[in-house]
Amino acid sequence: RGRESPPLVSRQSLIALRSGAASLSVGAPARRRRDESDDELCAWEIVAVLVKETHEAKTVDARRKLLTRLGAEAPVGSVLAVRCARRCILDKTQSIAVRRAALAALARLGPRGDQRVVSALVRCIQQDGTHEVRLQAFNLLALKSAKRDPLAYNLAMKHLRKQDLPGEPHFKPNGDPQALTEAAIDTIAAVAPRGDSEAWRLLARRASDASAGGVRVAAVRALARIVDGNEMVDG
Repeated sequence: RGRESPPLVSRQSLIALRSGAASLSVGAPARRRRDESDDELCAWEIVAVLVKETHEAKTVDARRKLLTRLGAEAPVGSVLAVRCARRCILDKTQSIAVRRAALAALARLGPRGDQRVVSALVRCIQQDGTHEVRLQAFNLLALKSAKRDPLAYNLAMKHLRKQDLPGEPHFKPNGDPQALTEAAIDTIAAVAPRGDSEAWRLLARRASDASAGGVRVAAVRALARIVDGNEMVDG
């Protein structure tokens, strides 16, 4: 039973999808005919075809477009669709465009708190060699992680513990273009428990000492989200 529930679409629609017909382009989902009976197909079968076509695509552009359609048409939480997106994200042989399209698909398909999603994003941030991909994954991690998620928390804290403020060993006067500090701050704001003393201390230092204005603003907003109104925390 773990298949996604309908809506049902026709076998003719499935054929149209396989051939890339415009009637099944993103934003124009297939419609069911009233006179259809035993030739109806469930949404999970459409997802299965899209996944199969994604894996078999011969060009980067074809795979990217199929991932875009998968993200738009698959049911949220679809096991097949999420697995396909995760596989593309973590496959270093895929192009940057494909990995980013897979992340965009996962943004819609992955439920918040789903460990399949969180673990894939953490691995991507740790292992991907392209800054744009890592940044997109980190921004998504802030949205998909549940409160107190240990994977997201530990990764974000690792970035916030980096000694790159003025006067510290890793400080760069003109800033670090590869830094993921703002995304780490947003993630801590999403997952840290209220009153977390270490998170508060690290955020307070970023709010007061960071050279980048965007980091300071993000840190102030994060502090407001994790402050414990019943405690006075020494920053």
